[in-house]
Amino acid sequence: MRRSIIFYVGTNIIILMLDKCLFICYYVGTMHIKRNIKKVNNRIYYTVLLVESYRDGDKVKHRTILNLSKWEKQRVDALDTALKGNSLSSLDDLETKSGKSIGGIWVFKQLADQLGITKVLGKGKEALLALLLIIGRIITQGSRLHLCQWGRGQEIEDVLGIKEYDENNLYATLDWLFIHQDDIEDALFKDRYNNKPPRLFLYDVTSSYLEGQQNELASYGYNRDGKKAKKQIVIGLLTDDNGIPVAVKVFKGNTSDTSTVCGQVKKLSNRFGVKNVTLVGDRGMIKNVQIEYLSLYGFDYITAITKAQIEKMIRDDIFQINLFDEKLIEVEHEGIRYVLRRNPQRVEELKETRMEKYEKLKAKSEELSKKLKEHPKAKIETALKTLNELIETLSIKDWVDIKESERNIIVSIDNERLKEDSKLDGCYAIKTNLTAEDITTEKIHDRYKDLSFVEHAFKIMKTEQLEVRPVYVRKESRTCGHVFVTMLAYILMHEFNKRTSNLKMTDEY
Repeated sequence: MRRSIIFYVGTNIIILMLDKCLFICYYVGTMHIKRNIKKVNNRIYYTVLLVESYRDGDKVKHRTILNLSKWEKQRVDALDTALKGNSLSSLDDLETKSGKSIGGIWVFKQLADQLGITKVLGKGKEALLALLLIIGRIITQGSRLHLCQWGRGQEIEDVLGIKEYDENNLYATLDWLFIHQDDIEDALFKDRYNNKPPRLFLYDVTSSYLEGQQNELASYGYNRDGKKAKKQIVIGLLTDDNGIPVAVKVFKGNTSDTSTVCGQVKKLSNRFGVKNVTLVGDRGMIKNVQIEYLSLYGFDYITAITKAQIEKMIRDDIFQINLFDEKLIEVEHEGIRYVLRRNPQRVEELKETRMEKYEKLKAKSEELSKKLKEHPKAKIETALKTLNELIETLSIKDWVDIKESERNIIVSIDNERLKEDSKLDGCYAIKTNLTAEDITTEKIHDRYKDLSFVEHAFKIMKTEQLEVRPVYVRKESRTCGHVFVTMLAYILMHEFNKRTSNLKMTDEY
């Protein structure tokens, strides 16, 4: 059955959506409807054509854009009205019909084709269902059962070629993706970079908490989501220098950041076959053991050092505190380059945070003092214990004092200790083994800041759009398949946002 929808945009452009959502745009002023009547052997034939006028030198010629002979008369008249720059007298003149949605899945199917995702997945039923999982993760999220229910209102068969499927088919597809993930990542990497891979890769990890207890990868660990009472999984994401994912790995929830790095190095070297690579990771990711491992493969690194390490470098007179400024300063020590900077915005943020914590402590002390005065039997020791516990929670014990006088608790700031505690506010030091011939001071700093690309990917994948959680599966294979689907969906979202970032809505539709 032929499907067609007319979108009238402004006064100059008309867009037609035909059959499987094929969009055609033309300037209205060059188009018109041509109705022909032809008699052959006592039979009369009617043809209706959408014709474009164009100039070839000094001559005006015509060419047929579309044969509209099978269109309903009402639809042809509506198009003719739009082409002539007229408007419908009433919305009642339009015939409306309820049908299945097609636009969203069609758009992302085209993007998947263009980015090579469709090709690397293959042509089998599992590959088509994998594409459905990817597109569904972008448009609707939710569980596999939810995807089945949502799919009933979508043109799944027309766009993806899937006739029938159920929740069990989708679970089996997650298993299939887990088995073939390495092959798919490798093929996508090869297709994307065409034997010219980037020289720099970004790597970071995050955690994602679980609502249930039975996931095979679930474990308690360092929780970045602030859900300390919940088990979690750990996700490691490897991207190119533009933040486009090339691989993802799911680990048990108690896996440390540093223990995930060596596997990424092997992946880059053995599977992707890249050489002379620089891996960028944060201060908790690339430490001495990981640096040694990188050197075994001939890889370079860009990372940062911790506050404790900065303090030691200052004590050893390798750094001086006055070197930390808004302007980048480079210091070389034992063949390692360090790029130093103090971020003034971060200084102000930390100052405000300290004061907010202090005001919270002060408010609590006033509340307890009032209670002590109103209740003679209330114990001072209990009140002091409560305040000390709050001080520990707020991490401000290094510069706050509390004392009690006549059942009144007073909190105060020790300015000297506060000055010492805040001396490194906003300070950070990036380090690399790359030489000055390899990369400039400014680019070292910029490449480390590029880790924000991975942070952005995690933000989109976890909470804002793709919603990797809640995780509605328990098996390791399906958990990994689910996260892999989310990574592939992010690749499509990244490209979609890039292409639409300059589009602006106007009042003239």
